Amino acid sequence: MQTADELLKPGDVIGVDISDTILAKVDGVPLLECQYGQQGGRYALKVNRFIEPEDDSVPAQAEEQETTPDAKEKGEQQHV
Repeated sequence: MQTADELLKPGDVIGVDISDTILAKVDGVPLLECQYGQQGGRYALKVNRFIEPEDDSVPAQAEEQETTPDAKEKGEQQHV
């Protein structure tokens, strides 16, 4: 089996499928419906709307994401 160092080289592009809309959660509770973006050369989330705790209209296509403290500093997302 080959390692990543043997398969990839600097400049290679790895395509990923990212949902148009994601949910930002706090303690497992969805609070924001967002879109990925960039601002000032950094990755960002654009808030589309706030989700009320009793809101049943959370879109089914929204991909659930969780940001860990380490990932926040690196601008990475962890899929849940």
